[in-house]
Amino acid sequence: MSKEELKQDILQVLERLPDETLASILGYLKQVEQDRSFLNHSHLQRILEEDQELLEKLAQ
Repeated sequence: MSKEELKQDILQVLERLPDETLASILGYLKQVEQDRSFLNHSHLQRILEEDQELLEKLAQ
């Protein structure tokens, strides 16, 4: 998937999220941007997977 396709998919998902969620995501992305060590793909992937597991547990 190209960078432009990824951006478009991300934008489509963001359009469906509530404002409160968008504010949290923006804060997180700014933190990632400031701390370049977060930009390590495997590190970021691990964080996202762990967050997904936590969200699934909370939803039950």
